[in-house]
Amino acid sequence: MDNTPSAPEPSQEVPLDGQPADFFQVGTEETAAFRVYLRYPLFRALDDFALRDTSREQAGLLLGRRSEQGLWLKVEEALDVGLEEGTTRFSERSWQRARRVARHRHPGLEVVGWFHTHPGTGADLSSDEIALHRELFAEPWQVAYAVDPVLRERAFHIWRDGEPVRASGFRIYGKEEEPMKVADREPARPDEHLRERYLERSLEKLQRLVRHPPIRVVDYVLVALLVLNLLVLLFRPAPPVQLDDKELLASQAQLTSDVEDLAARMKKLEEHLAAIRMLDAELGLGGEPAAVETPQPPEPAPPAAEPSPRPQTRPGSTASPLPGTSPTVARIRLHKVQQGDTLSRITEKFYGTADPKVADALGRYNRLKAPNFDIWPGDTLKIPPRSALKS
Repeated sequence: MDNTPSAPEPSQEVPLDGQPADFFQVGTEETAAFRVYLRYPLFRALDDFALRDTSREQAGLLLGRRSEQGLWLKVEEALDVGLEEGTTRFSERSWQRARRVARHRHPGLEVVGWFHTHPGTGADLSSDEIALHRELFAEPWQVAYAVDPVLRERAFHIWRDGEPVRASGFRIYGKEEEPMKVADREPARPDEHLRERYLERSLEKLQRLVRHPPIRVVDYVLVALLVLNLLVLLFRPAPPVQLDDKELLASQAQLTSDVEDLAARMKKLEEHLAAIRMLDAELGLGGEPAAVETPQPPEPAPPAAEPSPRPQTRPGSTASPLPGTSPTVARIRLHKVQQGDTLSRITEKFYGTADPKVADALGRYNRLKAPNFDIWPGDTLKIPPRSALKS
């Protein structure tokens, strides 16, 4: 399947909610489907990136913007993700490092998915890639773009009914007004691949010459000079060495002082943390809130007894409710982020909805950095009542 556009007429469809107006369709488009827009310069750059090395798979992040209603997605930039040394797969550390670089280079964009090259294997996702997509790109608007530079197949994979499926087509926007010379560019790509193979074979010949070079008279002279220099260094008397340990002792004393200071600060920090835990327990913020006992009506006092003085309420304590009233406690739960958790999954678990607005409100409540509201395994989120979230 060849998804290369052949200079079709741009669509005259009226843009909705910020969608690009100058685009052309690649493949077919389903009615009322999730629309994916790919910037034309990035489309060409991803093809060139996939052709750069067809001996191994390559991957990276896709950055762009999305509709608040979840109707469309624009892919504007891409970032390469390198392999870990000594491995053939992409590790979680590589993706996290790429996300940090993406936030630094493109603060106005968010991670909308990832791309992957499949040299000679088509544009379908394997089971390992589907598992990676589920774990790291589980948002309903995040996509996967597969490129096969050998078979020249390209396809987006979108979420549908909880499963990543191959989209029947996508849209390309931002093409220049002058016509593109597609016919001149496409036949040259196989030749470019052959030239790379020729360069590889030439490099192998040069390496064989380096491993077995011809020996000349100059080489013997150089070896003799090196041996003579080595003998001079070995048999030359070494000068006396005087070791001044004052600086070493001073550094050791300074290090000991710094360690003692750090231990004192750690002790103070532990005391502060213990006080905070006690305060959380009193306010009912940690774990299950303290049960509130139903007040019993007071027994009638003897008529001759003098009224006892009203006890003063200690600051920070909860006053007993009046008889006949129903006490309420603001229940704030704590959730420790696990592997594969997202804000959408957390809101669906605690509030019964995956609405992006509710997920964004929960991120703002926990003071996460907008617009991505990134969370990592091990983070602890506060889950307030639904009414406490500001949409």
